[in-house]
Amino acid sequence: MKTLVCFAALLLSLCATPTLAQAPADDSSASAGDLPRGPKAPIHGLVPGAGPTPGLILVMESPVTRCSQNAVRAADGLMTPSEAILSCNEAITGPDILRRDLAGTLVNRGVLLMTMAELGEAKADFNKALELEPSLAEALVNRGAILLSEGKPREALADLDRGIELQPGHPERAYYHRGQAREDLHDLKGAYADYKAAEALKPGWEPVAVELARFKVSPAPAK
Repeated sequence: MKTLVCFAALLLSLCATPTLAQAPADDSSASAGDLPRGPKAPIHGLVPGAGPTPGLILVMESPVTRCSQNAVRAADGLMTPSEAILSCNEAITGPDILRRDLAGTLVNRGVLLMTMAELGEAKADFNKALELEPSLAEALVNRGAILLSEGKPREALADLDRGIELQPGHPERAYYHRGQAREDLHDLKGAYADYKAAEALKPGWEPVAVELARFKVSPAPAK
């Protein structure tokens, strides 16, 4: 039975914030990336020449962006998950957060909670994110990992199947977890296929190499 999941070592999938668009130097209008511009929408982007000194650039950063950036810093060991969560809490409780940004921020906070072994709270965040955006691949993959750790491989498999179908940002992690779920369900052929898929996507990844080392492939006996 493969039920032990090492979350920190797997660097779970975060949700990225929208890409910031840099305005050309001679453009005096603000650039808001690809976020809809409602009357109170936070500004994501650059305002050329609008800094405190002529020629400097003023950057206005939203709590959603800070949460995403701090989650990455925490994954890189540049800050603690508990520190990063503070910016996510600020974003989630903000009055003007957009629906899709809220779903993505819940995923980022959920990942941080997973690294702190707060799996119940993390799962609650993924559940809320999926209520808002049912097709959020990262939420499905990460919830699948938690279900696997809870000894629920069949439920985990359903989430991981759907997450892989929706093309998550790091599919090798989804295949790795699905391989574990299939192994727990005694589908050794399917588990091996998933570990090989993860290996193909990320050659040399140690967790997958450890799993594959346990398999011995032999020719089928002649009929």
